[in-house]
Amino acid sequence: MIALAAPLGLAALTALALPIVVHLIRRAEEREVQFAALRWLSERAGPATRWRLHEPVLLALRLLLIAAIALLLALPFWRGRAEAQMPWVAVAPGVDAMAARAAVTAPGAQWHWLAPGFPRIEDTIVRPDVPLASLVRQLDAELPGNTSLTVVVPREAGGLDGERLRLGRAVDWRVVDGRSAERAGPPADAPIRIAVRGSAGDDAEEQRVVEALTTAWRAAGKRIFVEPAMSDTPIAPGTDWLFWLGGGSTEQIDGWVQAGGTAFVSRHPDAEGVVLMTDENGAALLRERALGRGRMLTTPVEFTMTAMPALLAPDFPEHLLDLMSVRATPPDRALASTVAPGRRDMPAPASMLPLDRGLAIVAALLFLAERLWATRRRGVEG
Repeated sequence: MIALAAPLGLAALTALALPIVVHLIRRAEEREVQFAALRWLSERAGPATRWRLHEPVLLALRLLLIAAIALLLALPFWRGRAEAQMPWVAVAPGVDAMAARAAVTAPGAQWHWLAPGFPRIEDTIVRPDVPLASLVRQLDAELPGNTSLTVVVPREAGGLDGERLRLGRAVDWRVVDGRSAERAGPPADAPIRIAVRGSAGDDAEEQRVVEALTTAWRAAGKRIFVEPAMSDTPIAPGTDWLFWLGGGSTEQIDGWVQAGGTAFVSRHPDAEGVVLMTDENGAALLRERALGRGRMLTTPVEFTMTAMPALLAPDFPEHLLDLMSVRATPPDRALASTVAPGRRDMPAPASMLPLDRGLAIVAALLFLAERLWATRRRGVEG
């Protein structure tokens, strides 16, 4: 059947009144001709005025043209009845295939892994790098609207996001024993690129401390690459850690951390967050706070041995390395029974055929016919 994607476009049909009014009030030009024989006849009352449409064929062409344009603005399409499809069963990684088949009774169903490309359940899959929530949304968008969908997920599901799943179809959400694999982290021997920013004078002692730390980390087997520069030098892409020794933070540093970076900021006057280290009097010496997708470690004092005697501890380089290596990742795991998908207002996709191209051709032909007929009538009257 025919449906409209933008029904408000039919408001243009009000323009149909314009050519009707024009054709009603238009009259052929009349010229008065004097006849001598009729000069002395008494004047008789003429026939009553009757409303008459002028050029009915031309009027019909113009009305059809306006109607075609209005319908074109409403974006018509043909909504066909989708062909019956076999049911789909999508099994999330972390679920045993045999356990999934035992939990779902779906004769004639197509069984696939909930992984990129949706391979068959008989195929071997590698650990997917696409979140589970994204794959379920993709599958809902690609399957025909009348295809029933069953999703088998492990009891502890990963790959979720902050938004609850809302799909265009009712989904049979089956929970079985199992758990999704943990998100892959960086390999232990991955190189660490460190940017050090500060002035050449005031921060010289702090920079020597950072040099001593990176030397100790290299001795422990870490692949460390350091890029020292002045405080106004932009941070190079691919930088993992930043040591900001300029005193306090800036909008540039905050923006870099929010994008996922890890920064150590010394002499931060407004340090806040979780206390990681205290001095002998119990005062906070090192704090950590999340900022966007990244982390910022701050100390209210100079990053020197005089201001921070804790730097002299033999295990301080290893302790700081562990603190800097933590990656702030948003929670993406939950009990599958608590995250069952809901329905959204827009239904699942159906078979649709846009009609705008054919209607545009009809409108163009009507316009051409209207112009030819109008030109022909002017030639006859001339």
